[in-house]
Amino acid sequence: MRRLLKEIPIISASIISINITLGIFGSSNWILDLLSHFQFQYFVSLLIFIAIMMLYNWRLSLIFIPFLMLSAKDFLPLYYGGNHGAATDKTIKLVSINLLSSNGQFDNVLDYLKAKNPDIIILQEYTEHWQAMIGEKLEEYSFKREVPRSDNFGIAMFSKLGLDNITELDVSENGLPTLAAYIRLKDHKLRIIATHPLPPISEGYFKRRNFQLKKVGEFVSSYNGQSIVVGDLNTTSYSGSFKELLDSGGLQDSRKGFGLQTSWPTWFWPASITVDHFLHTNTVFIRYREAGTDIGSDHLPLYVEFGIIDNQ
Repeated sequence: MRRLLKEIPIISASIISINITLGIFGSSNWILDLLSHFQFQYFVSLLIFIAIMMLYNWRLSLIFIPFLMLSAKDFLPLYYGGNHGAATDKTIKLVSINLLSSNGQFDNVLDYLKAKNPDIIILQEYTEHWQAMIGEKLEEYSFKREVPRSDNFGIAMFSKLGLDNITELDVSENGLPTLAAYIRLKDHKLRIIATHPLPPISEGYFKRRNFQLKKVGEFVSSYNGQSIVVGDLNTTSYSGSFKELLDSGGLQDSRKGFGLQTSWPTWFWPASITVDHFLHTNTVFIRYREAGTDIGSDHLPLYVEFGIIDNQ
C-alpha cells in the first residue's frame, strides 16, 4: 500500500506532463486543442504532485520541473505589464456577456448592466426571447444592431456613443453573425468587432472556429487604425488559433497586468478557463478589467474600461 501511495503522484504527474506536451500541438487536432486550455489547472496539480514527491524522492521530482515551467509560460505574463495609465479625454466602459440562451434570469442581467452603466454592450447567445425581455429595456442605448437567432449564436451591439457603419461581417463558413462598427472619439476612429465562433467540440467545429478567427484577424489587419475584438471566442490564450489571431491582427490581450480572470464555466470553478475576451491594438490602453458577478449564465460577464492613447 505504501508503495502504491508513492506511485500515485508519479503516475499523475506523468499524465499531466503528457497533456501539457500534447497541448502544444493543438493547432493540428481538435482533441489536442481541448487539452491545451487547462494550463493553469495543470500547473497547480503538477506543483502539488512535485511537492509530494520531494518528500521521498526529490531527484525524481526534478524531472517534472520543465513541464511545470512549460505550463506557466503563457499565463504568468498576464500578471504584469500591460498599458493601463495613458492619459485620455475619454474612457469608455464596455460590458460583454454570453447570456446563455436558456438562461431566464433577465433581472440579474439588467441589474448588472444598471450597476456598471457601460457605454457599449455586446451580447451573445441573443435570442428573440432575450430581445423581448431586455433588448427593449435598453432605451438609453440609441445606437444598436440586433441579430437574434433561435440557436446559441445570436449577437447584439448597443451603444450610447455614436456608431457608424454597423455591419454584419462575412467571416464564418456557416453564416454565424459577426458585427463591426466604428466609434469616433475626438480625432480617433475606433473599430469594434463582436464575434462568437463555434466551440471546438468536433473536428468540423474546430476547423470552422479557426476559420472565423483567422478571418477576423485578417479584417483587423486590413484597417490602419485602432481596433478591438470582443466576445466569447471559444478558445483560450493557450491555443494556437488564439495566438495566430493576435499575430495576424496585431492584437494584444487586455488581461495583461490583470491576471487570468477566468469566465467559463461558472458551475465548476476548478476547471474554469478564459474564453470571453477583449483584444485590442497597441494604440488602445486598458484602465480596468474584470470578470463580473454571476448573472445566471454559464459565463461570467466581462467588464472593461479602456481608452485611446492621445499621442498616437
